[in-house]
Amino acid sequence: MTLTNDLSPGFDEPVDGAQRTFRAVLEALSRPGVPVPLAGIDSAPAPMKPTLAAAALSLLDHETSVYLAPPLAIESVRRYIAFHTGAPIVSEPGEADFVIALADRDMPDVLQLKAGTAEYPDASATLLLGISGFGTGLPVRLSGPGIADTREFSSGDLTDDFWTHARKNHTRFPLGIDVILCGPESVVGLPRSTSIAV
Repeated sequence: MTLTNDLSPGFDEPVDGAQRTFRAVLEALSRPGVPVPLAGIDSAPAPMKPTLAAAALSLLDHETSVYLAPPLAIESVRRYIAFHTGAPIVSEPGEADFVIALADRDMPDVLQLKAGTAEYPDASATLLLGISGFGTGLPVRLSGPGIADTREFSSGDLTDDFWTHARKNHTRFPLGIDVILCGPESVVGLPRSTSIAV
């Protein structure tokens, strides 16, 4: 793979790196609210965060469209995503298979994103959301598949509006979106099947 001088590299070992990241994301979605360690891509172009870049490069391909929320919708990030994944970048979030945002204040309304259909509930969007960490802020109580009873989870980055939309998203199950929270060194999954109580 040949890179231009101004294009940041992806995984050091593209196949192994993508596979390890994909397994970490699957584990996070199967154990909602539990941080799963994930090695990020430190060379990703700013302001993209290392774990957010790793998740994007492992999940996107030429058949999956992606929407980049502000402030990620800049030329360096667009070129990085396009070169390393081949994913078409769309201007409308409702058309995207994946939505990538640095913070919940930047992301579009989750209720406007692809939620799937009765025949194809998996034809829905996945939100990759960067956050600064876990274990701070007001905790929420999670329940559902992958959780024995209930599980507390918190991140000070996530606003009341985010949790309001997340609860509405769950009411549409089996339709709705899945959310992957990308922290500094780990990821947390919040699938549509997870019930959320504040």
